[in-house]
Amino acid sequence: MKKIFFPLLILFALISDGCKDKFAVEYTVLEPEYMSYEDLRSAVVNEAPVPLKHPGKIYFKDNYIFVNEYMEGIHVFDNSDPAHPEEVTFIEIPGNIDMAIRNQTLFADSYTDLVAIDIADLQNVKEVSRLTAVFPYTIPSYEEGARIGSVDQTKGVVIGWTKKTIHEEIPEISNYYPVHPSWKELTNGDYALTTNSGISGGSANGAVTFGVAGSLACFGLYGDYLYALSDYKLKHFDVSDNTAMQDLGSYSIPDPETVSIYNDLLFIGGNSSVTIYQINEAGDLTEKGLFEHVTSCDPVVIQGDYAFYTLRGGTRCGSEVNELHVLDISDITSPTRISIVEMTEPFGLGIDDDMLFVCDGSDGLKVYDAANKKHIGLNQIGHFKDIQARDAIPVNGYLFVIGDDGFSQYDYSDPANIKRVSLIPVQPE
Repeated sequence: MKKIFFPLLILFALISDGCKDKFAVEYTVLEPEYMSYEDLRSAVVNEAPVPLKHPGKIYFKDNYIFVNEYMEGIHVFDNSDPAHPEEVTFIEIPGNIDMAIRNQTLFADSYTDLVAIDIADLQNVKEVSRLTAVFPYTIPSYEEGARIGSVDQTKGVVIGWTKKTIHEEIPEISNYYPVHPSWKELTNGDYALTTNSGISGGSANGAVTFGVAGSLACFGLYGDYLYALSDYKLKHFDVSDNTAMQDLGSYSIPDPETVSIYNDLLFIGGNSSVTIYQINEAGDLTEKGLFEHVTSCDPVVIQGDYAFYTLRGGTRCGSEVNELHVLDISDITSPTRISIVEMTEPFGLGIDDDMLFVCDGSDGLKVYDAANKKHIGLNQIGHFKDIQARDAIPVNGYLFVIGDDGFSQYDYSDPANIKRVSLIPVQPE
């Protein structure tokens, strides 16, 4: 009898387990689509002009306008005639969000990599160097609340998602339920999208020239150095030799969003503060001043002894505050707020001499006479509710504006009555 007792017991257990109640679940998973690292690192090429679909950051240099196509690359427009900008090429750069230009070299992020691209001949651009895996591994945005499948970083970078319906039976009495990983998403708009305010090159020496970035920029250039915000760090690169960039390490920055360089000062707009760093000859940073504010998104532009920044609430940056602030930075070790102006949902801003442009979301574009910094709110020159922009760069009497409808240029010779001279519209999918 003992010889058959245990087999019978095992059989009984199997039958008993098979009779347990189960229930079916059905759910949708977003499975990642990959581009291999090999393909990513051979993807920088010229393409024929393509329609503008998801415009991101903007940049200006030498009568050319560079408009990021979010996660795809960069449109290049010849702006010799602002009334008729002509797209001359599209530079394919997978995973691109930010850019900066030093002389004839374009620096751009490409997913985890930093690439240097020779743009001396815009019809024949060439990648001249690349630093791999210097930025965190990130994935494209996806529907809020959606489950995503397992991401295998060894397969390459995630370039999209495929919906997959899963049918599964699980025990009724069980702690089991499908769990999927959560990843940090790439962002566009909340963080980071003048001639005096946004010169990303800071101080130039000799023949070195830099372009002009918008206030939502996360890249900044100073002399031989490139600074790039990435997650909670400010990456620091030596780009003196564009064919052999060097990674110089990083600085830990609390909640950074935007970077702006003015003379030898680097300003970080964070969602709880504006921090001022001084740049020495070796490109190293020393913190000099800090001004804390309520938690909000925070792009910054600078003019002389003053910094202008906006706070936007109701976003991932927190709070419900929507304001324009002016800081007196004549003593950079002790910046002092001297003015507050109520806003609706401000994004980027730009300044030209004493003319300040603020992109106030659904409430349109606002123009202020900034000569009297303490009472700037009392000196609004114009309010254009039909111009709903995310960022603006004033250059040589023209205002470059990027918004959901596309890229526009406005003549602001009469700031109370600015006029659109051209539009490159967003094309539907």
